[in-house]
Amino acid sequence: MVSIILIVISTTIAAIILFATITLNVNEAFMPIHNIRFESSSVIVYRSNYGATTDYGIVVRQEKEIIKGVLLVKNLLRKDHVYDISVKKLGDNAVELMGKKIYLKRNVYFP
Repeated sequence: MVSIILIVISTTIAAIILFATITLNVNEAFMPIHNIRFESSSVIVYRSNYGATTDYGIVVRQEKEIIKGVLLVKNLLRKDHVYDISVKKLGDNAVELMGKKIYLKRNVYFP
């Protein structure tokens, strides 16, 4: 009888964990909101929301896919207490973020 009760409890806990894993949206805490593509990389603006006790923030990254599934990432800007920002592509190697001009390297970290 004790074994049956333990099996029912274990199965219930496993079902709850499985349901939470299947319905979880991976992008809820770090959601991409703007994507500007360049020849060799992309500038992506993410909205961060880490839960009920924190405010929204913005993280801007330059990302380059080296091989499928592997990104080389450089953080360009991070602002807390901001919901959205203005982003403009200025040319082949520059973007304007909140009125500030940022020049991008072709290979992110390499010269």
